[in-house]
Amino acid sequence: MIMQTVISGVGIPGMEGIRGLPGITETDDRHFPPPWSAELQPNYYVVRDANGQQFAYVYYSNDPERQSAAKRLTKDEARRIAANIAKLPDLLSKD
Repeated sequence: MIMQTVISGVGIPGMEGIRGLPGITETDDRHFPPPWSAELQPNYYVVRDANGQQFAYVYYSNDPERQSAAKRLTKDEARRIAANIAKLPDLLSKD
């Protein structure tokens, strides 16, 4: 029997997971319980689940030159994106 593993969300070439996403399998036990929160950190926002697991990072830059050169978001854009990610469990549960 050949054992195939998925490490850090990277799929095995040629394998498909749930809804065709590589790296996600039906036996995947990862869960991100609500509520989710967006917290300000230096130069980024981090989105955490109820257990404190970090799963999304939204980077920004206050320096206008760096924003254009590195195509970084403004702090306000990053805040809005992180806040919208944190709202997803509520939005999905309304269906």
